[in-house]
Amino acid sequence: MVIKEILQENAQYYLQNKRELVGALLLIPPGSLCRRFPQRGGYWYLRQYAGGNARRELYLGPDGSALVESLRQKCGRRSQLLGDLAEARGALAILGHKEEADMKEDLNPVLAELIAALDEQGLWDLGLELVGSWCFKIYQNYCGVEFYPFRTLDVDLAVRLPYRGEKRDVGGLLKSLGFEEKFNVADGSISYSNGEITVEFLRARQGSGARGDKPQIPELGLAPVAVPYLDLILTNPLTLAIKGVGKVSVPHPAAFFFHKLLVAAVRREPGKREKDYRQVAAVAKALAMDEAMLAKANELYGQLPQAWRKRISQSLSKGRDLLGEAINPAEELWAFLAR
Repeated sequence: MVIKEILQENAQYYLQNKRELVGALLLIPPGSLCRRFPQRGGYWYLRQYAGGNARRELYLGPDGSALVESLRQKCGRRSQLLGDLAEARGALAILGHKEEADMKEDLNPVLAELIAALDEQGLWDLGLELVGSWCFKIYQNYCGVEFYPFRTLDVDLAVRLPYRGEKRDVGGLLKSLGFEEKFNVADGSISYSNGEITVEFLRARQGSGARGDKPQIPELGLAPVAVPYLDLILTNPLTLAIKGVGKVSVPHPAAFFFHKLLVAAVRREPGKREKDYRQVAAVAKALAMDEAMLAKANELYGQLPQAWRKRISQSLSKGRDLLGEAINPAEELWAFLAR
């Protein structure tokens, strides 16, 4: 028994180490750094292979910017990180850990089962999205977002309205998976808990969110909570395939970036506010390193109402007060988009 516990502890150590190394490597995109326009102070670009004899250059930032300096340091560490990753994988193999089980472990077995069940019902295609912190975990595994630890037992699922799909009894599905329905008298919403995790459904708040806006969605058997700014992420989904689990829909990271900045500033709980800003900074780095995601961020920035842009600028100021230089990547991305 003692030997088994020791082996499990060692496996957890190397698994955590491997995740951190993979997260660090994902933030080092292929290509080489090059410096342009020294007469204007110097600007850095990432030169990448674009097929055939073509090359492309992605703007990173000016000399001395936190994003550029961070990338230069990480490029210098690539060989060391790859070596450390090989050692961690070798140790896990010796300990009998199967790499294909990583994602299921990351997601929590109950959540993995829920994602698979919703996929079987086609609900990701019909307007459901995994949002919140578990969505951020998906980004870490599939969108090049660096490792950032978090602990949460809440699973947030957003519903795009008006619902135009076939009738689905989502509440009944959750009950069949062992969840118990919980009615909130205050706002009429319904959540589901199995003693391990709690699933809450969200919808975009319309107007002022007056009580006349009924929360029930009879076609789905749900009563979601009304949340401001949610349309931003519901109208910009990203669908990904999780090996061994199924398909899942999450907000596009660019939409997540703007949405988190809008909600972080009005958070009442300091711990949740800090988590929002740290996730924003991590996602900003990944957006700046990916040409397609950066283009999407540019597109969404152009669609933001002027009032929302002002709120985001104010939110970034609050983020600096809270995190200091750790918020730099988000500030630099915002400045690039607003140029």
